Amino acid sequence: MKERNKKKEGAAGRLAMVFFGVYATIYAYLILDRMALLVQSWIMQQTPTYVLILLFFVPAYMIVKGGVRVMGRYAEIIVYSSLWMLLLLGVLMREGNWLHLLPVLKEGWLPVLHTVPTTILAFLGFEIVYFVYPNLEKKQYAPLGVLIANTYTLLIYLIVTLVCFLVYSPDEITQFNQPVISIFKTLETRYVERFDIIMLTWYLLIISKTWIPSLYMAMYCMKTLFVFGKPQTYVALLLAGMFLATWISDPDWRASTSMLEWLGSIGFATAYLLPVCLWCILSVLQRFKRWQS
Repeated sequence: MKERNKKKEGAAGRLAMVFFGVYATIYAYLILDRMALLVQSWIMQQTPTYVLILLFFVPAYMIVKGGVRVMGRYAEIIVYSSLWMLLLLGVLMREGNWLHLLPVLKEGWLPVLHTVPTTILAFLGFEIVYFVYPNLEKKQYAPLGVLIANTYTLLIYLIVTLVCFLVYSPDEITQFNQPVISIFKTLETRYVERFDIIMLTWYLLIISKTWIPSLYMAMYCMKTLFVFGKPQTYVALLLAGMFLATWISDPDWRASTSMLEWLGSIGFATAYLLPVCLWCILSVLQRFKRWQS
């Protein structure tokens, strides 16, 4: 009986690894493709996206190869080094017009609720905690860390959204694809004229904190499934597959947006619904002595 239960648990574990591996690979690829499209639209319009993604492969390979500790240090450096952007947003807020926010909830709460699914993607990524948790020294603080991280993300998005709506009028803001980056064009100093390019550079670093952990999660799943081989080999295979996918399909902004919307729905089920379902199943099964044994 115990051997049969172990076989079932092993099959369930392999199935979960396949699911999370595919999910993490698609997530990492779509965010990476989005980064390449940003660079292409702002700086290198004539450069194909499959060439631009090669620029991110070397640092991503080195960070994922270093493991969880290197990824944690990298994320910590990026967070602290990007705090100056909040100060610039405060400077821009002084030039805004608070009348742009009026009337509040002109069309009611329904349009606000309709836009909630578009924000789900920004709060994904904490699924990595399933794979990082065994490496934590103080595991009891893991839920608190996830809560603080999502709260910090929420505050940043609220501040950025508020500044954009203060600087741009309700009709003017619809003319920009990336208003967060475009807003920094209004800032000029004697030594720096294109603050938007500097903003784009840090913006890409911040985005890299999202897809690089997903790449690690995909590598971890592949290593667990296939057992043999070194972790860096799987990282190289994943990056090579992403390059081939971009070279063959060459998705544009419209395709990227539609795929990210699809990913948001899958991510919501994976990050929010799946843990609740697992908790309910385990709560029921633990009531039976056969399962406990």
